Order: sequence, then structure tokens, then C-alpha cells
Amino acid sequence: MPSRHHNLWSVYLHLLCHRCKAYRREMAFVLGKKYVRYILCCAIGFCCGVVLTSFFGLPDANCDGPSMQAPASPLRTKYVKPEVVLPKILSVPADSSPPVAHPNGRRSIKNEGGDDGPLHRPDAKMLKRVFKGEMKTVAKEQELRFGNRPLTVTEELGIHKTLYVGVVTAKKYFKTRATSINNTWGQLVPKVNFFAPGADSPEGRGLPIVSLPGVDDSYPPQKKVFTMLKYMHDEMKEQYDWFLRADDDLFLRPEELMEFLRTLDARKAIYMGQPGIGFKRDRERLQLNEGEVYCMGGTGVFYSRAALERVRPHLDDCFQEVMSYHEDVEVGRCLSRKAGLQCTWNYELGKLLYYDITEKQFRGSDVPADEKTRAIMSRALTLHPVKDPPMFYKLQKFYTELRIANANKKLESLRKQRQALCRYLPSNSFPEFHQYWPQTVPGPYKPKSRFDVLAWEYFNNKTLFQNVEQQPSLGLGGSNRIDADTAVKTALTMISQLHGGEKVRKFTLVNGYRRLDPTRGVDYIIDISATLASGRSVQERLKFLRPFGDVQLVDELKYNNTAAINIIVPVSGIAARFQEFLSMFEKVCLSSSTEQQVKLVVVVFGNGPADYAPMESVLKKLRARHRRAVIRSVPVQGKFSRARGLDAGARTVPAHELMFFVDADLDLKEDFLGRCRRNTARGAQVYFPVVFMLFNPAIVYPTGTVPKVPVIGRDTGHWAYYAYGMVCIYRHDYDAVNGFDLSIKGWGAEDVKFYDKILESSQLRAFRAVDPSLIHRFHEKKCDPKLTREQFRMCIGALAEGFASKSQLANLYLQSPSASPSKRFK
Repeated sequence: MPSRHHNLWSVYLHLLCHRCKAYRREMAFVLGKKYVRYILCCAIGFCCGVVLTSFFGLPDANCDGPSMQAPASPLRTKYVKPEVVLPKILSVPADSSPPVAHPNGRRSIKNEGGDDGPLHRPDAKMLKRVFKGEMKTVAKEQELRFGNRPLTVTEELGIHKTLYVGVVTAKKYFKTRATSINNTWGQLVPKVNFFAPGADSPEGRGLPIVSLPGVDDSYPPQKKVFTMLKYMHDEMKEQYDWFLRADDDLFLRPEELMEFLRTLDARKAIYMGQPGIGFKRDRERLQLNEGEVYCMGGTGVFYSRAALERVRPHLDDCFQEVMSYHEDVEVGRCLSRKAGLQCTWNYELGKLLYYDITEKQFRGSDVPADEKTRAIMSRALTLHPVKDPPMFYKLQKFYTELRIANANKKLESLRKQRQALCRYLPSNSFPEFHQYWPQTVPGPYKPKSRFDVLAWEYFNNKTLFQNVEQQPSLGLGGSNRIDADTAVKTALTMISQLHGGEKVRKFTLVNGYRRLDPTRGVDYIIDISATLASGRSVQERLKFLRPFGDVQLVDELKYNNTAAINIIVPVSGIAARFQEFLSMFEKVCLSSSTEQQVKLVVVVFGNGPADYAPMESVLKKLRARHRRAVIRSVPVQGKFSRARGLDAGARTVPAHELMFFVDADLDLKEDFLGRCRRNTARGAQVYFPVVFMLFNPAIVYPTGTVPKVPVIGRDTGHWAYYAYGMVCIYRHDYDAVNGFDLSIKGWGAEDVKFYDKILESSQLRAFRAVDPSLIHRFHEKKCDPKLTREQFRMCIGALAEGFASKSQLANLYLQSPSASPSKRFK
């Protein structure tokens, strides 16, 4: 009998020979000086083999196959390969078949169990135990051969992914249910495939579709399901532990489902789902035996890897012996009678795989209206049936918010634990643990001077008091109301927690403070007087922070950076300011780079050809200087009306082109054209720039020296937040909101009405921002008393705002003779 050392050194010698052989194979791919290392390793291995063989008298190692074996002798016994009980030890019988193709495209060798998976190399720890004789060995006359190592660590260690999902669908559902699944929970599972014909069809583009040979969309889908199970076993068995057969109206929660599946042993044959035994009247028709249980297909059927291995040899026979139209019953019958597996009969599992989810339970909301339904859905892992594609997105939103809420609860619990540890720490050590704001948020901003101090805003139940000159107080409404209500609600929750969970019966907001810190978030200080459920009155001051989240990239609107811009300007006759506008337009918009991208539409009001001829003559000269430019004039009969003029100009523009409504008093710079294109998206967004209106130059520059380039400053003008007349909009979107209100006559109000239309639109949104490239020149205004009351009020307000700044008006008054003290007190 060979000694333990014979077996030991035989293993070592064969390992060295294999390494030499492996290096010989790999040398063909080695470049540069690396071949020296391989040659040295081969030489060292050969020398060690010779020394060991001569010292122990062991047989010649067989590195090349049975044909090279040396004859046996009494001193040289044939190699007996030790079979390790733990992982499979890279061994095959001497008369084994040649290497077979691995599913991943690499060579592997069949092992003793008939398993086609890649063989595992013995690691250093295993060899050490062989040296010590701690591993049990079984003598078999075999040679030691090795396959190529897998390329990934998971294959090397035999690690499988958790879940593979096969969705049974049809070609007609590619654009609806299949797309909804792929966009929601399909993004969160390791792998999902849709089984249906038409993988190359336009409808299936972008979907991971598997078209099985000889399988169509005919109903019932017995052939499709049985063939899909064969595909799962043959193609995916070596990569996944669990396999889910799902319908295209199933919604599942991937993270929670995989967490549940990891608690089960996929090496055991498990057939799991919503158990069904059939109605009593149907059992005879379905030919089910007494006590025979199958898994209903609607809520999903789960197969462990071992279950698929057990049923795979019988799938073809079972398909030939189907007895009903119900594929879930036939698969269950096959597993029961051929593989000896029954569907898991478990009450808890029936609650996790939820059946009978309907749109009625939501009642038009994004969350279930019924508290009981919310509790059931919070526990469920799958939901069925989901027939309406938008319902997939609604459920995904609901469960995403649920996960966020659970994560916040866990985070809050950890913060409380961390805060509880602060009392055990010295006050001068780890100052970050003693801070009263979250550790991941930076500390409050420290002002460097009195000009850097961040002021607090004050609010009560009705009013917000701001530290701004333009509007020191305003009614608490809109977004400010939502923000204040959220802060008060948070404060009430904190008060309840501070007093042992006792609910607040009624409360009064005493003081509310809010401060925006651009470096970290919004700070709040809330003083509340509350009455608890027990009748006890408490007063609390609470300070808390709404921190900014991480910066995230959001979907950007698709804009056309080369869209032609039609500048539409309504005028009544040729005034000096319109001549200045044409000069500005020619200089900025008719350069070589923008001449074909900017068009001019001049709407001329008048009572006949005599009123239109002077304008046409001026525009004709401009066309002569720029022959490639598009310059049109649109005559309109009657008295000047801005709404009518802009509407008439818009009707001449194609639907796919961009329009910019302007006044003749406006100056613009070339960079505005790019912002007009980028801030406007067809069918999505309209750009309302806030222009800078200049004050009266006679007051701003009393010496008469007016700069050629307007200066944006506190004493030169103001941002006209009340004006909405300058608009960038596509003609298509202008028509979608029915344009301007043409019933408005005279000055003003047409821009405000149009802005309200955009805000009320379900498809469009307004983008409102100051634009430093739009300067509105000062001109005298006259407010006609015949205007409507609203128009007259707006006209007077614009006249007062645009005359001069408050300090300039005060200086002007104080410098007047009537304001001198001697006259004032006489």
C-alpha cells in the first residue's frame, strides 16, 4: 500500500506538472520580458519534481494522458488520487469523455457527479490539510486533470445570483405592460426576460425578449411555459438560485423579495407560490388527486435551482400528457407526480403573495385610500393583477416612498442612539458629536462682518414678514404656506415625542422664524403653545433644520439650439425709438452668424396704404443690405392694440418655429438668443424673461452725460417683475393655449392674462428668470383715464416704478424750492 507521503507528493507533483503545462499554454499570449518568469517557473517545477521523485521513489507524473504512463513496479505503485470530501477536487475518471463546452463559452471538464459546471482548484488551505492527513481520502485509480479556471470570482466560488424572472407575455403587450415592467421593477432584479415571439419586431425594441423556437402567442400558453422552464434550466441554472415564472400583470418588490429568498436554501427542491387546490366542482374536471396542491400562476411561481434540476427530465413527457387548459395546474401536476414536489402550503406565504389588487383601492390617488389595504400592501412581496400600465408606475412610486420612510426611521433611530452617547463623552472631545445638527450637514454659516449676517424671516398664521425693501410683508400663501404648515406639523410631532407620545389636542403658533442658509438648508425656530390629550398645557421652543440633499442630475428638457427665432414687434408709425430698434436689430441679429437664424416680423397699425408705405420703405432698405435675411411686415387695420398686433404676427410663423414677443423700446444682446432657445421647449416650457427697465435718464444723469452701454444698478433701473410682455414661445404652444385675449383693448393686462394661461396649462410650464441682456429703455407713459380700472391701476403702478429710485425721488424733492425748511414751516 502506498504511504500517506506517496499520495501527498503525488498530488504536489501533479500540481507542478499541471502548472508547467498551463504556463506552456499561456506563453503564446505573453509579450515582452514576461516569458522569462514563465520559463523560470517551469524549470523550478521540473527540478523539484526530479528531486522529489529520486528521493521518495514515486512514479513518473503523467502530465500528458494515459498513453504516457510508465509501467507499474512493486516499488512504483500506480497513482491513487485522494478524493477530498469538501469541494470537488478537479478529478475525472481515466476513461472520461473529453472536455465539454461550458455555458459561458469556456472549457470545463465533467466531474464525477455528471455536473457540467467548471471544476474548482484545491486552494492552499485544502492542500495544507491534505499534508496533515486531516482530510478523508478515498482511493480511486484516476488521473488528476484540470480545466481552465473561470473568469469571475463568483463562478470560482460557486456563488449564484439570487433571482431570475421569466415573464410570460405576448407581442400585443410589448408597448404597454412589458414596457411598464421593464421601466419599474424590471430595473431592480438581477435579470428579467420577456418570453414571447417577435424579439426583432419594432414593438419589442429595447426590451429583453426571448423568442423560443416553435412557440407562438396562442392561448392557453402551456407550450410557452413548459419551454420557458426548459430554457431556465438549460441556460440559467448555473447563474441563479431562484427562478420566478411571472405573468405580465404581476408587480413585485425586488429588494424585499430577494431578501426573503435569501433566507431559503436553494439547494433544496422547493416549489413555492400561492397554493391552490381548485374548486370542488373543478377538481374532477382538472383530474386532481385528493390532497394534490399546485401553485397558482397569477401571483408568481418560484422554483429553486434544485427543483428545476429535478423536474427538467420530465418536462417533455408532462407537456405531452396535459389534461386541462390551465398551465399552472399542468406544471403543478408534473412536479407532483414526476418530481414528487407539492406547492408550499403556508398561510404566511399566501399573505406575502397578494391577490386581487385593483384601481378602486386607490380611488384616483397615488396611495391606497384604505388603511387596511395600505397595511396589506406594505407587507406584500407581489401584487396581482395589474392590468393598467400606469398602475405599475403608481405602485413603484408608492413602494419607493415606503422604502424612503423606512430608511428615515432607521436613520432617526441611529441618530438617537448616537445622541444618547454624547453624555458619556467629555465636552471638549469629539466636538462633532455634541453638535445639535445632523453630522452629515455642515455647521451654520459664520458671518465675517455685519453685512454677512443671514437675517431671519418672521411668520404667524396669516402673514410672512420679510427683510426686503420691495415687499416687507405679504399674506402667507402658496409655497410659503406649505412650508410654514410643514414646519408647524414637524414641531407638533416633536412635542408629542417629548411628552411620551401623547397627542396634541389643540395648539397656537406663538412665533415662527425661518432663515435660508445657502450652505446647508433652511433653519426654523418655532414657539408653540399646545394642549395635550390629557388636558395639560405646554409651551415649547423647537429649533430644527431642513437640510439640503445631495446634488442630483435631473432630466433636462429637449431644446432646439438651432431653432429660427421670429422677433415680433408691433408698432404704430415710424418713431425715433423704432429707428433705434432697427439699428440694434441689424447690429445684433443680422451678423454673419445669426442672419439666417433670426427673422423679423413688424406688425404695422394704420388706416390705409398711406400709413403702411413709410414702414415698408424702411424695411425694403434693410432687406437690400441683408439679402439673405427674412424681414416681413404685417399690416393691421385700426387703432394700436398690442394683443392684436402680436397675434397677427404670430399667425405668419410656422408651427415648429420659435417666437419672441418684444416692444420697440427693448435692447437685446446676442447671448440672449441662445437663452431664448435653451429656456424654451416645444410642448413643455415657455420663457418669460424679467427685463431690466431703465429709470428716467434726466434724473439718473442730471449732467446729461448718459453712457452708451446701459449700466445695471440700483440707481439706474429696476427688474420689472410685474411685466410679462416679453415672451419666448413656439407657435405650436401659442395655439395650444389659444393665444392672447383679443377682447382687451388699450394699454396693459394682455401679458398678465397670457401668463395665467400658461400657468393653467397642463402641458406647459413657465420659466421665469432675470435676463441681463434685455434692457428696456425709458419712455414717457400716459395713462388714459378711459382704461378699465384694472388697466389704469397697472399703468399708474408701472409709471411710478419706472420713473426713478426712492432715494433719487427724495433728493429731487429735497432739492426743490418748495421743500426748503424755511418755506416748509412758514
